[in-house]
Amino acid sequence: MESELRNLMPTDASVNQRRGHLGFDEGGSPEGEAPDTFLNGDSFERRDAVKGDVARALFYVDVRYEGWFGEPDLVLVDGTTGSGNRMGDLCTLLEWHLADPVATEEIARNDAIKAFQGNRNLFIDDPDLAGHLYGAKCGVSETEVIGDTGTGDGTGTVIEIMTETLTGGWRIGTWNIANLHHESGVALRDGSVARDDVDFDRLAAFAADLDLDIIALQEIGSPAAAARIFPENR
Repeated sequence: MESELRNLMPTDASVNQRRGHLGFDEGGSPEGEAPDTFLNGDSFERRDAVKGDVARALFYVDVRYEGWFGEPDLVLVDGTTGSGNRMGDLCTLLEWHLADPVATEEIARNDAIKAFQGNRNLFIDDPDLAGHLYGAKCGVSETEVIGDTGTGDGTGTVIEIMTETLTGGWRIGTWNIANLHHESGVALRDGSVARDDVDFDRLAAFAADLDLDIIALQEIGSPAAAARIFPENR
């Protein structure tokens, strides 16, 4: 987590020290050194030009680190707590995401990090995803979340999934599982990611958490690949 490139941003050392572990929100007094930046006793406000970048980085961290395999479970919450594994304010970050859409430079950074880490920030590739995940908590309709969908190839291990609950109570979903071969260490096609055993374990744990009744899979190589993700009785 501490070497996660999407969680690391260039910053001025003294400004970063004054921000400390404060959560993100609006208001307070001018920070004094960084223009258009404000802070008070419990929050820090970034300048407008990077508010969306900060929000999308934190959305990624929220869904990427779920407490699996000894990793921390990082959570975005209401309020501005910046202690432990909790960070806020979730609804302010969603507002920042809407007000500061994805820029060309952010897409380029996403591409560059993909070259090192092998995965992408899907909140940059598909900005609407933030509304699907957080909109209901913050009173924002999904149709309000509109932005540049970027040029991502969807090969990351962070999963993009949309679900709907039918009137009868059944839950359906679609999952772009990104060129999944049934064998560990084998890529489905040239240029795609070869998953290892740990990746398959993570995908299976994610599938179990979803608990969907019906699911459509995109870019899956065979029924044998699906069998590594879903139990036979499902």
